[in-house]
Order: sequence, then structure tokens, then C-alpha cells
Amino acid sequence: MILRIKAIRQEFDAACTSGCVYGQFQGQRNVYVYAELGRELPYTSKPSDDPKTSYRMFVNCDAFFAKTVKQLNASDFEMTISNSTVIIYC
Repeated sequence: MILRIKAIRQEFDAACTSGCVYGQFQGQRNVYVYAELGRELPYTSKPSDDPKTSYRMFVNCDAFFAKTVKQLNASDFEMTISNSTVIIYC
């Protein structure tokens, strides 16, 4: 499964293999995500990608979802998806 996460620039730049990132799940308003990142792989652009947006891809990630930032910060997750591919963008 491929998950797309919108991250702020600071989170995007700090993301690394075996690191983590906080952001918002693409296309879902008020769904927040904490992802434990796996190995980073080169991202290949798609024709539908916005040329003004930066993208990075990580494999073997675990993603934890919450409805509010408060829940996310308290590790009170609604759902978890393991062993997924995560594309972060900003």
C-alpha cells in the first residue's frame, strides 16, 4: 500500500531512513499521521505530480493515524498500517 503524507518543510527535510515524520494524510481532512520510516528510495516523478512540490519515498514503513493533533501527540491512534510505502511531500 502507498500512503501519501503532506509534511511541513522542517519535517520533510529532517526525514531519513529509520527516522519518523508527522503530517497530514493526503486527501483526508483532519486525519493526522505519524510514520516510522523505513529505507529511503529514489522517487520517480509521475506526470500528475506538481512540479512545485518536493517528494521523497520510503519503504517498509509503519503509519499511525489519528483524528486530531492532540490524539497524535498522545499516541492515541485510531488505526495503524504496517509495512507500507510512504511518499512524503511538501
